[in-house]
Amino acid sequence: NRQSRNVEALELMGLSEQASGDAINALERYEQVLEIQPNHPTALERFTGLAQQLGLTGRAIQLREQIRERAPQNLNNRRVLALLYSSDASHDKASRTIQDVIAVEGKTLQNIVVLSQVLGASEKNDEAIKVVQGYLDELGEQLKWNDMLLLAQAYERAGKIAETDAAIDKAI
Repeated sequence: NRQSRNVEALELMGLSEQASGDAINALERYEQVLEIQPNHPTALERFTGLAQQLGLTGRAIQLREQIRERAPQNLNNRRVLALLYSSDASHDKASRTIQDVIAVEGKTLQNIVVLSQVLGASEKNDEAIKVVQGYLDELGEQLKWNDMLLLAQAYERAGKIAETDAAIDKAI
């Protein structure tokens, strides 16, 4: 059908423009796809990523919320949405969103990183440190160098230089 061919053509044009570094025109192509098919999964993902990259946080949030409604099981989208809320100073929404992901998926490294970033952005650095430290304590002997670097980053955001250095030393 003609409409689906148009969508495919616009999507390919967007992909080509994005690959060549023309983010503005790629964004326009994906937006055209979304005008025809508002829930087009590839166009939603790519448009949202470009909008975020170009600093269009409000639009990126709007589309990530649309993706969440369409695919609530997409936990990666919800993690990205938490970070977008955080960068938009919607700290309560960011915290609730990542806490919901943790309730479903558990305390994975990826979720702890996002939670730590959300807490740090809301200037709750001590709480971020506690979250990371609690995660590391649960790991016990399974502790890896990247886990200690996560703690070092939390200390660094809090301006705790000695603790940052100690965590880095422990990592290496």
